[in-house]
Amino acid sequence: MQFNQKVIRVNSHEVFFMNRIGKAADTYAKSFAKSNFLQQAPKYFIEGLAILSILFIWIIATVSQNLNSQITFMIFLMSASFRILPSIIRLQGAALNVKGSQKIYDSVVEGLKNIDLSYVNSEIKTAPLVHFNRDDVKGPSVLIHNVSYKYDGAINSSLQFVDVQIKPGVLNLIKGPSGVGKTTLLDLIAGLVPPGDGSITITLPSNANLRVGYMDQDTHLISGSILENITFGESQSSIVLKEIDELLKYVGLDEFIESLRSGLSTPIGLGHRTLSGGQRQRIGLARALYPKPNLLILDEPTNSVDEGTRDILLGSLIHLSQSITVVIVSHDSYIETVAQNIIDLHRFTPGVNT
Repeated sequence: MQFNQKVIRVNSHEVFFMNRIGKAADTYAKSFAKSNFLQQAPKYFIEGLAILSILFIWIIATVSQNLNSQITFMIFLMSASFRILPSIIRLQGAALNVKGSQKIYDSVVEGLKNIDLSYVNSEIKTAPLVHFNRDDVKGPSVLIHNVSYKYDGAINSSLQFVDVQIKPGVLNLIKGPSGVGKTTLLDLIAGLVPPGDGSITITLPSNANLRVGYMDQDTHLISGSILENITFGESQSSIVLKEIDELLKYVGLDEFIESLRSGLSTPIGLGHRTLSGGQRQRIGLARALYPKPNLLILDEPTNSVDEGTRDILLGSLIHLSQSITVVIVSHDSYIETVAQNIIDLHRFTPGVNT
């Protein structure tokens, strides 16, 4: 299962993935043990049967006093048994493999019969931006004061003496060429790593708790339904579908979901090749917004999307930034034209001439 560990840690999905992987590992272990037993058991049964047959013939020969002819027959039987036994075992193993694969084959055929192809690489129609009720969510300010950071074993610091502020109520953009420490700064803001020097102060409105949402530049999806990919392990009883519907409208996924025969229950396979880049990114944004964060961190959110999808995503983020704190890392020059607080890390990178 491929997934960005940062998304898992920031969004507190460790338990969900540990349970999911644990169940898969347990199922695999039981299946492997059963398969191994079924493959080996017939071998010992056939060998035991051959030995009993030889013993039985020996007893008959002893009783009948016709020992010479029976010994000749036993030698022939033993030789034939040892020649035929490997072939019998191979045939039995092949039969077990066919039987074991039958369930997988039946599942694939059934899935192909029921698959909903209406969403395969289809374009999402532009939905009007609706008001996403977040009156109870206010964004924090993040003050980064003289922060430096160096990875273990590195010669030079990734960041040095960074002194900037992430502001609520505006769209914050962190920019700079590759290698200047943009992702490192995101990790620091998200609390994934502590600063080597300096301080990061997060100031929250009164009576508010910090809730962080994180969207990676490549949205990884699990093998499950669209709803499961948004809510991640939430029990059906705790999911409020009205809020999900509102969230889908906000990220422009409502018409896409309505076009699917199974709606939110539509399964998505590993690799999610039947989804376009824009569809994956919107699901990723819906996932990041589901826990109602007041600090939203996005790493290259417009990566692998067309201009139309980019405009819709940015429209949602600009609207969202009015009520929570939104931080974007991006190389996209267009985002720079709409961001209100632009932080250029180029000037904080050691060895880089400004």
